[in-house]
Amino acid sequence: MVHVMAQRRGFLAGVVLATATALVVPAPAVASPARPAAKRSTSYVALGDSYTSGTGTGRYDLAGAPCRRSSLSYASLWAARRRPRAFSFLACSAATTADVARQALKVPRDADLVTITAGGNDAGFGFVLGTCSTVTSDDLCIAAIRLGQAAAVTTAPAGLARVVTAVRHRAPRARVVVLGYPRLFETGPCAVPGTPNARRRIELNLATDLLDAQLASAATAAGARFVDVRGRFAGHGVCAPRSRAWINPPGRGADSYHPNATGYARGYLPALATKS
Repeated sequence: MVHVMAQRRGFLAGVVLATATALVVPAPAVASPARPAAKRSTSYVALGDSYTSGTGTGRYDLAGAPCRRSSLSYASLWAARRRPRAFSFLACSAATTADVARQALKVPRDADLVTITAGGNDAGFGFVLGTCSTVTSDDLCIAAIRLGQAAAVTTAPAGLARVVTAVRHRAPRARVVVLGYPRLFETGPCAVPGTPNARRRIELNLATDLLDAQLASAATAAGARFVDVRGRFAGHGVCAPRSRAWINPPGRGADSYHPNATGYARGYLPALATKS
């Protein structure tokens, strides 16, 4: 009898040990593949202006021809890498924040991530750069910059706040990420034809700094995360050696003063990847 009881105790102990082992051992194998599956399940929406659409890459191969949407934009590159379950590319070249607010009306309710780059056109991006690249008088260039700075303090941040609010209304659970603008110029000697002189380049970079600061404040106040890309583009602006330049120089039509394909891939994409 003692021998039988001992056998039973040994059998029960073995069952308990086997059960405990079965509960403990497989856990890592189940948990490990869950992470990439979560990334693939993301629903991603890209809103914004030409800096989101991919203007500057020279390849406009996606639907919506007037919007200059590119498979080489930071939004497209992020989607290709992360393989979200849905990707809505609504950004359009020349869009103001009012235009982007209308884009936001198409954000699906189940969106998990919404990215935005907007505000440059509210601050007169094209007018200011066109003026400073063509007029002979520094004073006229500086006057144009001051007009842009005034809009950068008023129109642009207020407009961005409305965009973020519209996104929040449409997709309350979405992470909203606002990406800023790079400084466009290096300020040393420059041999690029048509480029503003050093004084103008310094003032234009300061105007970008002001715009980014205003957009960052507005984005944060509205509950979005702001991503500053200026550090990543440092040393790669117009007037950098050609092999290192990530911004298109003047004389390229609508592509002028926009990131080239390398700028989107090595400037914007890593900045977004660290926040998404």
